[in-house]
Amino acid sequence: MIRRLLRRIANAVLGERLSYRIARAMERKDPEEVRAHRARTSFYGQFVRKGDLCIDVGANIGNRCAPLLDLGARVIAVEPQPECQRVLRARFGKRITLVTGGLAAAPGTMELYLSSEHVLSSFSKEWIDKVRAGRFDQVSWNTSISVEMTTLDKLIQVHGRPRFIKIDVEGFEIEVLRGSSTPVPYVSFEFLPEQADKALICMERLEQLDPGVKFNYSAGESMTWALDKWLSPEEMRAHMRAPGFERTGFGDIYAHSPGATS
Repeated sequence: MIRRLLRRIANAVLGERLSYRIARAMERKDPEEVRAHRARTSFYGQFVRKGDLCIDVGANIGNRCAPLLDLGARVIAVEPQPECQRVLRARFGKRITLVTGGLAAAPGTMELYLSSEHVLSSFSKEWIDKVRAGRFDQVSWNTSISVEMTTLDKLIQVHGRPRFIKIDVEGFEIEVLRGSSTPVPYVSFEFLPEQADKALICMERLEQLDPGVKFNYSAGESMTWALDKWLSPEEMRAHMRAPGFERTGFGDIYAHSPGATS
């Protein structure tokens, strides 16, 4: 809370762009942040090459955009929160293509429920109700804004087929995937073990797009593979239902379609 207050004061006195650049300069000297950035860059470098197109759905303030850009990728950042959009513009400028809306199964307008923690804003009222009664019981979602929605298919029509799509939209992942009719080489989406049913539905959708899809995952912010090999959909479902998976905490499931091109 104190950090947010100081940031708002700095924004008012210095202007958003300058205060953000000062904060970033300090952050780059933070050993923990430096290690995290290096880990993300190394991890994504296993399947993202220079010149690849990547779509970051739920870009927030860009901690996934940054390593992708460092790898030489072209990045489309999809972010509906106005405060996060301002940070993305200050941080990356024209290095990214910023889509100031949301992705869903079909175009239209939806309500985005803004959280007191910007990483937890969501289009899914159902997801909010569940996590508010559990791990995020100290977080509030007191306001909302109307957001124009498009689809992955429409983005791909304009920009081309990506190498990698990262999806982190707090319980709205399946709606994003329903807006796509084309398999891509790599897709990641966030999961919470206590909502494994949502992850399983996302996996089913990806299997519909490509019956040959394989799965792996990365636990928490480890940016390492949890499994030493890619699993078939049935093998991954069995792994998620096995005792102990719920202790993962959270993470990202990765889907790989070997036959898809970008």
